[in-house]
Amino acid sequence: MAVSEKVVLAGLAAAGTVATAIVGAVSKSGDKRVAKETVEVPDCIDVNLHEAQNNILEIGLLCIVRPVKARIKFKDKTPNTIVKTSHKAGKKIPPKTTITIDYITQDIIDECNKLYIDSENEKQRKKIERQAKIEKLLPKKKP
Repeated sequence: MAVSEKVVLAGLAAAGTVATAIVGAVSKSGDKRVAKETVEVPDCIDVNLHEAQNNILEIGLLCIVRPVKARIKFKDKTPNTIVKTSHKAGKKIPPKTTITIDYITQDIIDECNKLYIDSENEKQRKKIERQAKIEKLLPKKKP
């Protein structure tokens, strides 16, 4: 990294600019430097849907929003929050890159809780079956 690039990056850091950075790249024509702008993906996990969308759009990224599929691990989430993104927080990407954010609704949370209850009931049923099989294998006690 050239000294001038270090100064630019240090200046950005000192100014508190987290969202953008200038990265130098050598062009094919030789030693000329071409400025390439990137933006840092914001952390959207557990953030309100509308706030996450605004954060993404504010820094020049594009956004696709979709509801997440019900999974047990989402049963304790807050409705209308982001649970998954297509790009990790902190990753530097070009502006106008599209990020997909998955959010959860109360209906999906209810479905997640049903999946959890069904899973726990199935575990209990299997445990009872195993105990019954063990009891059948043990010799019967005479009174």
